[in-house]
Amino acid sequence: MDTNLYSGILDFSFVSDSIGIAVSPSTIYKTNNMGLSWNKLPINFYLGGKMPGFGEMVDEENIILTTSEPHVVTEGSLLKSTDGGITWRNYGNSQFFKWGIRDAFVLSQDSIWLTTGQSVYFTEDSGNNWDTLDIQLEY
Repeated sequence: MDTNLYSGILDFSFVSDSIGIAVSPSTIYKTNNMGLSWNKLPINFYLGGKMPGFGEMVDEENIILTTSEPHVVTEGSLLKSTDGGITWRNYGNSQFFKWGIRDAFVLSQDSIWLTTGQSVYFTEDSGNNWDTLDIQLEY
């Protein structure tokens, strides 16, 4: 058990006053006691591979995590855990989002909206199908 969070925390998500996660550049930590202590989850990110973005706890067991992979053009994707962060798999149809994921809103494990900065995508069937919102994003 880790009692301290290490530097570089990217994001926090809590489903109650006591249960939450903290996403770091190398792993994810989980607390069950309002952040008094943190346990490292069995997921590791490595230089040159997937890099975490942010995590969203849908409930105590279901967690959605955005990731990016640096290629010539960065590609974003989503991972999902259905056992509180013990195991991870690709979300839905393993869709990659060109230019990475800039922001996402997780309404439920079935319904997610996200933007790449170029387009807005949404799913209402756990990522099996993605639709694009027909709007032009301006800078």
